[in-house]
Amino acid sequence: MRLSLLHATRFAAATASQALASPLGDPAPLFANLLAAATLLVISLIIIGLMWFDVRRSSERVAIYLTFRAIWLFSKLWHGVRHRGSDPLPPTGPIILISNHTSPADPFFLQSATPRVISFMMAREYADIRGLQWLFRLGNTILVNRTGRDTAATKAAIRALRAGAVVGIFPEGGIHLDANTVGKAKPGAAMLALLTRVPVIPAFVDRPVHTNQLLQGVASPASARVFFGRPIDLSGYHERGHDEALLRELSERLMAEIEKLRPPAARTN
Repeated sequence: MRLSLLHATRFAAATASQALASPLGDPAPLFANLLAAATLLVISLIIIGLMWFDVRRSSERVAIYLTFRAIWLFSKLWHGVRHRGSDPLPPTGPIILISNHTSPADPFFLQSATPRVISFMMAREYADIRGLQWLFRLGNTILVNRTGRDTAATKAAIRALRAGAVVGIFPEGGIHLDANTVGKAKPGAAMLALLTRVPVIPAFVDRPVHTNQLLQGVASPASARVFFGRPIDLSGYHERGHDEALLRELSERLMAEIEKLRPPAARTN
């Protein structure tokens, strides 16, 4: 259903664009505009109906539901985000979702792949951006200090996982601007995986141009693809001492699992 709506919306937009570009006096533009308007009206009514039906059946707050439906539409229609498979996450239970970091829009791209709310661990300075605080509250965002190990953020993530949440982490600790490589991981994701022993699922965001600029990352169409892997088997790490060497080893393993998801066409070696 969603795929059909997406194709119909893009067809209507393309039809309207062609109509606007046609010469004046040609009756074709009027018909094309009417067709596009009628198509968009039908699509809007279907979407509203589906949303109302789901809201009535959903235990989530309406604000959360509508916000994440808007994220799905924004990611799909504006950024052209494509996901491999349907829902990459189990319907219930705690999950640590790890991904490379290409731009400030990555949380939108990952969230649009699943109906489950992902509580991202995010740099605290983003909370100072006016107008975004409400979004962080709805998504149960866990704010992290960049200055070093943030024990308060780690404890908040552990509490969220014990409550059955999905916690999203970018192990690199920031946006990696080289589109041909993944960055070096900080130890936070590895530490959280060892402490909680919950399933860790890797994801790879394939975006042609990486950027750390908020406006460019969110507003510039990305033509992004998101690939999800299977849960990583970490059983061999659980009984070992949690020292610095182990954290480095596991951090490298996590980034290697993310890199494995890079599509062959995007590899340079």
